[in-house]
Amino acid sequence: VGQVGWVSFAFHTSKHPTTLTLYKHSLRAQNLENQREGIAKAKQAGKYQGRKKVLTPEQVEQVKARVAAGEKKTALAKDLGVSRETLYKALKT
Repeated sequence: VGQVGWVSFAFHTSKHPTTLTLYKHSLRAQNLENQREGIAKAKQAGKYQGRKKVLTPEQVEQVKARVAAGEKKTALAKDLGVSRETLYKALKT
């Protein structure tokens, strides 16, 4: 891992990066910074809210009750039309 100025680089092909590689990495870092700033501004303006929840809080409560009653999680996920991973994440909350 190398570091030039404020940008950190991980090079896999060479110990000595080329000028073009340094330039490309600095552009990528700048693009990521611009993206983070844009997302922060959009969040402040209320325009960036992320992905909508697949399961409502009421559905999560129903799922928790059904799991406690002994129903299989795979069957519950299929009934709700979600993946098992989505169901497991909802149960963690």
